[in-house]
Amino acid sequence: MAKAPRMRALLIGVDTYHDEDLLLRPGQADASIDAVYRALTEPPHALFRGTRGAGIERLRSPALTGDVESAVNAATRSAPALFLLYYVGHGRLLPGAEPLQDRLYLTVSQTDPRHVTSTAVALEDLVAWALASGSERVVLVLDTCYSGNLTHHLLREDRNLSFLTSARQRQRVTAGEDGGVTPFTAALADVLRTPGPPGRPLTVHQLGKALKNLAKRQPPETVFPWKPEEFSSGDGAGTHLTRPTGTPPPPPAPPHHDDDPGPGPLARLWVLLTGTRGRRLLTLAAVLTLLAAGAGVPALVRAGAESPCAPPVELRLATAPEEAAAMTAVATAYEESAFGTSCHRGRVSVTGAGLDALAEGFRDPQGWSEGANNLLSTAGPQPDLLLLPSSADLDRVRGPDTRFSAPVHVARDLPVLTVTARGGERLGLPDPGPGRLGTVDWATLRRALAGLKDHARLLRPSPALSGTGLVHYLGMGHDVPPAGRADPGGERGESFTYRTGTPTIPPAERDDLERTLIAGGGSVLDGDDALCALLAGKPAARYAGALTTLRATRSFQAADCERHTAEDPGTPLRAYRVAGAPALDHPLVRVGTDDGSPRADEIAHFLAWTTSGAGRKALTAVHLDPAAREENVRLDPGHVADQLNAYRAAHPELRVEVVFDVSRSMAEDSKLTGARAALDEALGHLGGKARYQLRVFPTGEDGEGSALRDGPWRATGTKKLGLGPGDVNKDRQADLVSVLGTVRGDITAAKAADRSTPGDEPPHQYAVLLVTDGDYREGKRPQLGALADVAARLGRVEGAPVHVVATRPEGCAAGHEADTVAQNSGGGCTRLGPGLAAALSRTVTALDEGED
Repeated sequence: MAKAPRMRALLIGVDTYHDEDLLLRPGQADASIDAVYRALTEPPHALFRGTRGAGIERLRSPALTGDVESAVNAATRSAPALFLLYYVGHGRLLPGAEPLQDRLYLTVSQTDPRHVTSTAVALEDLVAWALASGSERVVLVLDTCYSGNLTHHLLREDRNLSFLTSARQRQRVTAGEDGGVTPFTAALADVLRTPGPPGRPLTVHQLGKALKNLAKRQPPETVFPWKPEEFSSGDGAGTHLTRPTGTPPPPPAPPHHDDDPGPGPLARLWVLLTGTRGRRLLTLAAVLTLLAAGAGVPALVRAGAESPCAPPVELRLATAPEEAAAMTAVATAYEESAFGTSCHRGRVSVTGAGLDALAEGFRDPQGWSEGANNLLSTAGPQPDLLLLPSSADLDRVRGPDTRFSAPVHVARDLPVLTVTARGGERLGLPDPGPGRLGTVDWATLRRALAGLKDHARLLRPSPALSGTGLVHYLGMGHDVPPAGRADPGGERGESFTYRTGTPTIPPAERDDLERTLIAGGGSVLDGDDALCALLAGKPAARYAGALTTLRATRSFQAADCERHTAEDPGTPLRAYRVAGAPALDHPLVRVGTDDGSPRADEIAHFLAWTTSGAGRKALTAVHLDPAAREENVRLDPGHVADQLNAYRAAHPELRVEVVFDVSRSMAEDSKLTGARAALDEALGHLGGKARYQLRVFPTGEDGEGSALRDGPWRATGTKKLGLGPGDVNKDRQADLVSVLGTVRGDITAAKAADRSTPGDEPPHQYAVLLVTDGDYREGKRPQLGALADVAARLGRVEGAPVHVVATRPEGCAAGHEADTVAQNSGGGCTRLGPGLAAALSRTVTALDEGED
């Protein structure tokens, strides 16, 4: 008889790390690990209920990395059936050229920020220690900045391993405002304490879904909101984290050591099943009967070959990023449905991945499975099923040797133009009425946009990431004629007409529209992001509408906006179908699975469910039309690739000019030190292709003059700003008009160099980060009019918005220099203070998002 499963948990908290920018407050780590301890031991269905904490160790602010390794080794001695490790503390990320080359370190109390690699715990080392003992199941819960980094890379298909993280890749996360339990850990403990359905324990996969739902309720003003992720390999997603409800807990037992002989194996098994030590005369047949039934097993027993129910199969479904939330809801409905037999327990995990990443993966499936080229990080694990918004997307990602089944078109959606009431009036679009859908064609829309005096733009998701954006983009171009017919205008640049009879846009005009009216140098990730930017209204007249889908508009919640917080979340939206743009047909395909295997059976089961009444109901619940209709346009992969290349040419890489005020007043109250540290942090969030240069001012006694520091346009992460007290000018004066005029000259010259560079490299997108103590010339008033003029020329003529760090006491108040520059250039303003690093990091991430 096998030994009864044993469980171990190690809870580590660090909040005494020595750094200038602490997110955790003293005592916060202790409060967080205590909250997890209570959730694991106190509720009636808690995993360690009745053990008096035996098997759980709390490690508070360990001083050295060796302390963590020793604690992990002690906890995993004798290979427990379940090892759960929780860490809350400060994560330090050393970025590489590619995300897969990043290294995440978990700090201890004596971590030296200057020597992180030798004084902190590398995440891959922690995983290796946890797996070394051969524990049957390992769950790592990480509540720290950047905790989503490398998790896909560290998964082991031959091990039941799970990660639950509070942050995504290269993302910081809030520690809360009150210094108590961190928000992520508070949500984690709440879910673990909440009883589930009778007789059903909570699994890792269900916990991950519950945390994602709770994360949506964070206040929109949250800086660095927590964004949980769950990654599992093997059957890790099915690991139980609570006992089934409705079963009695075992009685309290004193702690025992691993070498304590304890009761015999049959008695230990009976304790596991019923919690009763005294019934040692139970017959073996009775024990086996209870074991087969699985009654009361708290965590780990799974159906074996003799069980009437097959082990659960977890399918992986990949989709476009903006469809991931909807498809996760559909997958949850599938898991909870009674479709099929009573013991069917299939699961579906959903991954959102960009089209470029999926296309690269399917071009090199072997490299994908081995984690080459950063594919596990950017595209997730290889999927069993692929559900994309349109057949155009499917053709785009299909590799030369990829085996896709015939598509099952499970749903239909419509490209729409979404506007506010004011936007609809500006474009002359009639109000379709509450809940109704209007119609607009491209020709009418182009004329309306051309007639706007303020050059308002349309927002549209990136086609490199979003299937919605790709279809909208292709909807402006040529139709692919039926077989045997020539394209009447393809090479001559003439317009072609869809079978719907709607004229589309000739290539030259389309490219101009892409550059001038759509996106406008900004980066919008998906439909929700486009709608958030539309409602943000900064500046109010910049965007006339957003190109999204009907599903995105109907399901949109302004309260979920993060990057672009809506000024008025209650603003009603109007939707107009874009006539002439292809409909989205949502093809679902099976990816290269051999017939006859349990996985193939589960895939067939899911495919059948999607077209059943329950599946159609689940699709309707996420605002998709479940009617399977033929798409109105078929596009070939070569056409898609050409259009994507045109898109990339219109959305250039980012160049940031950092302009730093070093006048005498910046030496007061640690202004220079605080602003420099915040900019170093923010510039670390720029993408790998972005570049920046540093200009300091003033260099002359009259407040004029400036100088570039080091070489121009260097890569991010290669060097810190390096400013110190010795750089401070002895004079107070600082002529902002003069320096901004010089900056404009820099950018004008750089754009000219872009145009003269041979090859296909597109021009760059430019932005300015200005740190200033204000415009000051002795005996003269601030030059607000001249500042407004030069800022407008930077923002509107050069396309370079200015984001201002205001270091004066008045900060970003209206009528002062910082606000004048920010508003007239189309940028933003942030006051020097404790939240500066967070605000600037979000700013540069928004500028650069989606570039890679």
